[in-house]
Amino acid sequence: KDDSLQPNTHEMMAIVAIFSVGGHTVVISMICFFKISKAFYNSAMEISARRMHIQLFRALLIQYTIPVVFSMVPTITIFALPATGISLGQLGNVFGLLVSTFPAVDPILIIVSIGRFRATLLEWIAVITGRKATRNEQKAKERTRVYAAVLRPRSTRT
Repeated sequence: KDDSLQPNTHEMMAIVAIFSVGGHTVVISMICFFKISKAFYNSAMEISARRMHIQLFRALLIQYTIPVVFSMVPTITIFALPATGISLGQLGNVFGLLVSTFPAVDPILIIVSIGRFRATLLEWIAVITGRKATRNEQKAKERTRVYAAVLRPRSTRT
């Protein structure tokens, strides 16, 4: 009798538990997504407030997606595939690295997704790289040119 083809009940229960937790997370998240989307269309608010709400909603979607992609999927894969008899090999190391990069990737994508944070980050980068001074010089030259054109007396032809 070949025992390698017989299902192991402990492994099957572990797989069911892993997928039920992941499934519940996805279902609850989708319900929240649709309720928030519906609230956007049903409420009347100022344009600036609506823009801020949309940016925060995008940030919320990113904060949901990043843990799913970088933490939940690799963890489920690491635990579920060996339980089914599929060897991960070197791919297991990649999934382990994905799980460890989640805390670093999450704040970076949040900063980039919100407009004011992104503008501040780009300004800091411009200051560090020295492009801010060059940009200020170009603006000053343009202002000088405009002021000179305004102050320059126009010739009158008769």
